[in-house]
Amino acid sequence: MIKKIRFYELAMSGEYHVEINLGLLLIMSKIYTDYDYKFHGEKNHVARLLKRNVSKKIKYKAFPFFPKAILKTILLRDFFGCIYSTIGFFTSKKNDILFFTNVLPFTHWSIFILNWFFRRDCFICLHGQLEAYMPGNNLRFTKYYFSLQLPIYKNDKRSKYVVFGDMIYKQIKNIFNNDAKCIVIDHPYIYDYKLDSKIKLDLPIKIGQIGVGDYGKGTQFIFKLADLLKPYILESKVKIYLVGKLNEGLRYLDNGLVEWNTEPLSREDFNSKIEELHFSLFFRDKTTGTVVASGSFMDTVKYLKPYLAIDNPYIEFYNSKFPNSGELFENVEMMALYISNFIELSNKNEYFDKISSLRALQDSLSMVSITQKFKEQI
Repeated sequence: MIKKIRFYELAMSGEYHVEINLGLLLIMSKIYTDYDYKFHGEKNHVARLLKRNVSKKIKYKAFPFFPKAILKTILLRDFFGCIYSTIGFFTSKKNDILFFTNVLPFTHWSIFILNWFFRRDCFICLHGQLEAYMPGNNLRFTKYYFSLQLPIYKNDKRSKYVVFGDMIYKQIKNIFNNDAKCIVIDHPYIYDYKLDSKIKLDLPIKIGQIGVGDYGKGTQFIFKLADLLKPYILESKVKIYLVGKLNEGLRYLDNGLVEWNTEPLSREDFNSKIEELHFSLFFRDKTTGTVVASGSFMDTVKYLKPYLAIDNPYIEFYNSKFPNSGELFENVEMMALYISNFIELSNKNEYFDKISSLRALQDSLSMVSITQKFKEQI
């Protein structure tokens, strides 16, 4: 009998989480080499994965019904997640593996209850919901919504939970029971970009925040940074970008000094915009950047863009290992001072030292090493 691994992406659509899901598919295909693979997800997400397929053994299937209206409402996504996860259990066989790349609370409850009866080997990846379990978080409705999952962590003895980062796991390990099986790895990411050796540091210096702009990522501070650098912007010595969509709740802050988008970028445009940057920006602080693995940070590592970041535990963890790969600041004012000094002094040697350090960081996060670490913990 052919053994099967069934992947289910029950929360994301389109371009969101494509990179991490590609990485997870590659990891599992290298470890479980004698299994048959199928990935289930929203049709646009599936199309993007198929376009960059990491293995010929993987087949893809779009959910037959997942209308656009669902994607805009987290509760509706959760409802359909319950339906498709239930279908996944009922169509699985005894020796199959079910791999859930993302789960919302009610979907998680469905998986937990169903697995009491089916007893399947399940992997469940944890993402942004972990922020809700940290004291002093700034979340509102979602804090209570994601807290619905807490009893599962204390009682689930069958599933394997995948946490993306040692630093993250250390802060949330108390939510699990002592018998829980957790697999802790760095954020998987396929580093297939080749840096143009002719990169120039000519003015204007281009800096930008990567990804969707929202309060959780501290995007409001990009406009404050722009105000502080306004003279340089008006003199075309620096340009500031949000490489992604700016959520509507922040658009009232627009000061005409930051270039941003009203809609998500295509992957091609997204990649092209990142390539143009000299520095990437991060505004999560110690209250919002503690237990969320950052795909934007992995984009920074992939494209070898030295980072300028407000001090937060996630980036500080990597900065402590590769301190020359970027700069950490206590506040936006100090970040602005660094940028203005860089414009005036243009220390090219320092800049290219940071790129060399990012290359070393990239090597440490290779898919080979992450796959081996995953395998050791199964």
